[in-house]
Amino acid sequence: MGYNAFELYYLPRESGGGGGSFYLSGNNGEERPITLSDLESFSENSENSFHLSKVVTDSTITIYGVGYKKSDNLGFKNADGDSGRVQVSLRITPSLESNYFDHNTDSND
Repeated sequence: MGYNAFELYYLPRESGGGGGSFYLSGNNGEERPITLSDLESFSENSENSFHLSKVVTDSTITIYGVGYKKSDNLGFKNADGDSGRVQVSLRITPSLESNYFDHNTDSND
């Protein structure tokens, strides 16, 4: 999904991308933030759940993957609102310095 997000970021607006932004052109021509359903590799039929943080900047997004297995930290608040499940995050920036990290001890900001 991260690579698909990069593609949309760099793809020109005329071709359906963001043209250097994680905001895309909507049906009425207005800008809208990227969504998981924009990513070709996203599937709602996964055993795990995936969530996109609120897009507040045109140059950074974070995708959360929440597993079905319990983690050691049962009080950890997952991105889907549940608690205590294994979660990983991928922060994507245009600099290609994206960060992949285990998120079970950090906050979901």
